Amino acid sequence: MNYYQQVLKDIQESHIKSVYLFFGEEILLADDLIKRIKSTFLGQPEAELNYFVRYASDNGADELIALNSGLGLFSHKKLIILKEADLLKQKDLDRLSSVFKKPAPEICLVMQTNISSLFQTRLKKIENQITTVNLLSLRPDELQKFVREEFEKYSQEITPDAVDVLLFMVGHQLSDLTSQINNIANYYADRKTITGEMVEQIAGVYVTQDVFELSRLIGEKNPEKAIFIMGNLLQSGVSPQHILYQLYRHFSILFRIQGYARSGINRSETLARELKIYPKYMGEYHKQSKLWNLSQLKTVFNYLHEADRKLKNNTLEPQIVLDMLSLKILNC
Repeated sequence: MNYYQQVLKDIQESHIKSVYLFFGEEILLADDLIKRIKSTFLGQPEAELNYFVRYASDNGADELIALNSGLGLFSHKKLIILKEADLLKQKDLDRLSSVFKKPAPEICLVMQTNISSLFQTRLKKIENQITTVNLLSLRPDELQKFVREEFEKYSQEITPDAVDVLLFMVGHQLSDLTSQINNIANYYADRKTITGEMVEQIAGVYVTQDVFELSRLIGEKNPEKAIFIMGNLLQSGVSPQHILYQLYRHFSILFRIQGYARSGINRSETLARELKIYPKYMGEYHKQSKLWNLSQLKTVFNYLHEADRKLKNNTLEPQIVLDMLSLKILNC
């Protein structure tokens, strides 16, 4: 199994594999790697002539096998992208086995899917035949770098505290972050430095605030409103994994607040700095932490891990998994 940073390093060193399978919900990471492969593998100026994008829902194995034979136009290389790879039928995967076993060095095939796990999918059977890349969310330091670089594209600089506010309010999904960075940068197009107050003004109305509202309601043990908001979030297209991440983050903060309290650390300013929380929200977290004991919080983390496994295994509908999770937590 490979991950984003490993493949990025390979591409930068011009070590391009013949067949990739990108999977995971971070579509922007897949797009970034594909763009880099295109630039490194195909080069210029004939890149567009030898760059093919196909969809598994529209194209079977026949066209892929045909594209994998013969040289490119004005070049001996081709780059083939297959979207929605999880929709490939078993018979198509069987027919593509010749491509997987004896890939042509002058052709690069990238299959891409948004599913978060290969477990219990047909693609699991080809995992060891090709280069699989699990596009997990970026680590905290990588996310901060990502945010800074995105603002640099607008010739703007964002302060460290503003980065923290943005990640706190919007979450860690790159598509969500990119959208809000665009909104903030354009709203303050005449400003060279973006501060926390600016971020809060624009991102404060973002839909992900409803995820924080959901976390708050569950933290306050308010079942009726929590279940209602959960349904609305899923219907509006918010990622189940994003909801799960925010719940995990929320209860981790409550857990750590109790740990600091047992160590004699109670000052809001100190806690906000240690927990990397915007200070104005500390009062709410303090209030909620008193509603949960250590045993309950440990049980909540077990429920969160259980829900994460179910979402990744695709055994139940996300709505069912998250509704069950909410009820279990609220009944702790």
